[in-house]
Amino acid sequence: MQIELVQGFTNLAIGDAQLLRIKKVAVDEKFKKVKLTFEDEKGRTLVEQYMLSPSKEGKSVGLMILSTIAKCATDNFADRPFDPEDLKGRYIVADVYEQVSTAEDGKVSRYVHLRNYNVASGTFDDDADVGGEDDEDDEDDDDIWG
Repeated sequence: MQIELVQGFTNLAIGDAQLLRIKKVAVDEKFKKVKLTFEDEKGRTLVEQYMLSPSKEGKSVGLMILSTIAKCATDNFADRPFDPEDLKGRYIVADVYEQVSTAEDGKVSRYVHLRNYNVASGTFDDDADVGGEDDEDDEDDDDIWG
């Protein structure tokens, strides 16, 4: 069997203060987690997952990070309830960094993450669909939990 290769998945570029749009939002209420897919103007993406359940210490780092993202994306810094779906199509500015870890067996792993979230002052030049509605091409890949 031959498989035709296509353009591959590309992570966000490493760098500071990048304008990012929240492309997808997936909420798993059973396991209390939210996955956000961020994209840059070139279509490169990064998926981050936030666990909302508290740790043994009683804090949820994932909830604190997600709260910061939501406040920056909505430019509203009040503590309040919000629907994660409301983040789809919104913008933030964040640093993209690479975390490198070495296992005991010497295997090196690299992970790309976001940090230092801030309010975005603009949008992508070609952005005609603020809010992310009618992303028909995303219908087939909405199940990002599998």
